[in-house]
Amino acid sequence: SQAGGPGSERILPPGLVDPIPGWIESKLIAMLEDGDLVPRGWINSAVVNDYKPGGMIISHVDPPHLFARPIFIASFFADCGLSFGAGFAFSGGRFSAAES
Repeated sequence: SQAGGPGSERILPPGLVDPIPGWIESKLIAMLEDGDLVPRGWINSAVVNDYKPGGMIISHVDPPHLFARPIFIASFFADCGLSFGAGFAFSGGRFSAAES
């Protein structure tokens, strides 16, 4: 796992971060490994975001090195999309499809 302030990052020792939960290993990672999309044991992190209706990660810029490895996304119970280079508009603190 990595941590740091603005403009910096560092590698944390394995015992300092929680392991990937077993249900993610068995339900998601195993499917990617069994489908030969990634080598066994290759995935070393997982992120779970749970949003209320209309919620999302706001537009931001990630460092290019984060894209040196593939990104796999699973969406449950809702339509979603990952958009690169898109502009977003917000009105009243909420995403505005009409203005974006």
